[in-house]
Amino acid sequence: MIERLQLEGFRGIKAGEIQLAHLTILVGPNNSGKTSILEALFLLPNPLRKVPYGDHTAASLIEHVHKTLDSEGYAFLFYNYDYNAGKTRLQCEAYGEPHTLELAHWRDYIWLITNRTLRSRNLFDGKEVNCFGFLSPAASGQTIVDDTTFILEDSLLFNPRLMEEAISYLRSNWVSIINQGITKRVAKEASKLTYDTYEDLTIEPYLAGRYAVYAYMKDGRRVRLGDLGDGLQSYMVSRILYEVSRPQLLLWDDVEAHFNPRILHAVALWVGELLREGRQVVVSTHSLEAVRILAGVNQEQAKIQLTHLKDGELKLRALTFEEVEELTKAGVDVRVGEQLLI
Repeated sequence: MIERLQLEGFRGIKAGEIQLAHLTILVGPNNSGKTSILEALFLLPNPLRKVPYGDHTAASLIEHVHKTLDSEGYAFLFYNYDYNAGKTRLQCEAYGEPHTLELAHWRDYIWLITNRTLRSRNLFDGKEVNCFGFLSPAASGQTIVDDTTFILEDSLLFNPRLMEEAISYLRSNWVSIINQGITKRVAKEASKLTYDTYEDLTIEPYLAGRYAVYAYMKDGRRVRLGDLGDGLQSYMVSRILYEVSRPQLLLWDDVEAHFNPRILHAVALWVGELLREGRQVVVSTHSLEAVRILAGVNQEQAKIQLTHLKDGELKLRALTFEEVEELTKAGVDVRVGEQLLI
């Protein structure tokens, strides 16, 4: 399990450190460091490993999420986009040992350097280093040196903005997924959250020779996954992606997005199952109600962290479940009142 994460010069965080638990719930407003923490944990195992989203690596997926207009490249990973200023450094403490990933600019490339031993070493500014590969500051290309060795056990990131890439991956790997019985199990779980009964998920023709993902219902009808509502669609796709990769660390950004309390409670129960299996979960949310549901179901293993950024410095305050209850009753909105709470 990852007990601690340190960030230096990564995205919007100039410096910061966070203690993690079996279940860590990050709560706070926009631009308070929550997503940067999740993305750091997602990149740490190996930025160039393949992930279950389209044809992406972990690094290219994060680049895809943050791409604006025709901007490309990985300069956005550096604080204030200043990749010439020095190194971006991510370090976590796991199983009593430090695990480090550095992003260092040299000779027109961003080098991905680790303190872990890799199969091959490269010469960086006159020194031999363990290097995964290279990213371009101003272009989306990447050069892979080692995409199979892991600094840490694998992690998987959920984000509502990644639905299209997730569906693309499912389509490309559909036969393998259904042959494992994953879609049937997920359809059965989703049936508990609605008045309909789903038998399975299928990919079938829709109109004009095009294909769609369908929920196959007990009475034989088929409903496109996109027509079930964003909440149920997000729940089902997230469950499938998890079953495909079975990561040790599950990361979920904006966990409350599109979810009604019933679905969110189902997510909390599922998270509890993962914790009992020995998995670790880190989620982010803007909602104290979501915190109450997730922490309420998993109180013994949950750690609630209120996040705040001040001049690039990550500030944190641990909240107890009782404090969250009191804040909720008082009608406090952490999106606008976090400075009073830190």
